[in-house]
Amino acid sequence: MNKKEWQVILAGEGGQGLVFIGALLGEAAVADGKNAAQSASYTIASRGGFTKADVVISDDEISFPEVTEPDAVLALSAGSLARYADTIGPETVLIYDSALGEGPSGPNQFSVPLSEVVKEAAAEGRRAPLNLVGLGAVLGMIEMVNWDAFEKVLSAKFPAPEVVKANWDALMAGAELVKGLKRDS
Repeated sequence: MNKKEWQVILAGEGGQGLVFIGALLGEAAVADGKNAAQSASYTIASRGGFTKADVVISDDEISFPEVTEPDAVLALSAGSLARYADTIGPETVLIYDSALGEGPSGPNQFSVPLSEVVKEAAAEGRRAPLNLVGLGAVLGMIEMVNWDAFEKVLSAKFPAPEVVKANWDALMAGAELVKGLKRDS
């Protein structure tokens, strides 16, 4: 995609690691030679309350650090899905966990079995964090940052190779889930 700016909302509940993956996405963008701004909003409850991370990635300077017109929204909770399903524009890609039940259906709204990947990994004795599987799905749909930059950031952030591999595998599993889906643009 030959776009100069991307705006992403990562939304769910406190404790799902949304602020973490927002920061990770921003760091990967910077490692990819882009500018990035990340902001977070969350309720007073540390777990269970609404949480979101806004990430703006640009080839140019960023004039406002919060999302105003999202290119993508990741919804990991029923509350976040309800909040964004009817308020985003028709070109915005909405990816939500199919475990949340029936959600909206539109040309850019995708119910993806994110929790199933987490369960399958756990059954095999592996770890696949839901937040990273979800982020991988977003990036599989809209590649706004080079995958090599993610690999570099993960390696710098986590000194244990097995942790880097688990996180990388979770990102790739999410990207694989959306491989056959077509974005209407």
